[in-house]
Amino acid sequence: MKIRGLIATAAAGALALGLAACGAEEEPSTGPVSLRMTVWSSNEAHLKLFNEIADAYKAKNPRSPR
Repeated sequence: MKIRGLIATAAAGALALGLAACGAEEEPSTGPVSLRMTVWSSNEAHLKLFNEIADAYKAKNPRSPR
């Protein structure tokens, strides 16, 4: 029973630290935003689809670098 209590306490502590880290508010950025997408495929159909997704994202998010 002591092991379960120790594990529960450690999990609760990790959760509390994680939530505390998410609580800080930051000013929204007004400059360009860099995003990177990694794929593990050389399939031409997959690459075409991913490029179409990226192009659609860039069209909707003009702050993204081209």
